[in-house]
Amino acid sequence: SSLNRSIYGVVLGECTVAEARVRAEGGYDVVGSNRELAGAEVELVQLERREQRLRAALQAVAGDYDFVLIDCPPNVGILTFNALRAAQEVIIPLETSYYSMHGVGKLLETIGLLEDRIGHSLKIRILPTLFDGRTRFAKRALAEIRETYKDLVFDTVIRSNVRLREAAQRGIPI
Repeated sequence: SSLNRSIYGVVLGECTVAEARVRAEGGYDVVGSNRELAGAEVELVQLERREQRLRAALQAVAGDYDFVLIDCPPNVGILTFNALRAAQEVIIPLETSYYSMHGVGKLLETIGLLEDRIGHSLKIRILPTLFDGRTRFAKRALAEIRETYKDLVFDTVIRSNVRLREAAQRGIPI
């Protein structure tokens, strides 16, 4: 696949999702990213309907998929705003630590403000991650996450796994 056909090209209107998608091993489609995406924040500011470009692009292929997963960085810029506008549900990965809980509280506030601004409600779910069940600290942190966020928290917990960290460090698929 060409690097020009990426999510960058999709949000800027240079190509469609259908043109940018690539069939991945396992039978699912992926629309990749590249370094150009970092510049899209600046370029989108000048475009019409800048907050709805991803939503419009995905609507064109909505009938092809049961689910579309949109991976976002942990900031709220125009690209993340586009993703939130296109989404129906938000899954927030939350590391089982106290520092992360403070950050997710701020993120939930921001999502609430965005929902008010765009008139588009989102189902929010929290996915506990990097859980090490061998430590009391992690068990207490998970209990506090469940107590604080109650029904928003998935029953499933992603455990800490050295192989996942090694794969990320080496830049290889998990």
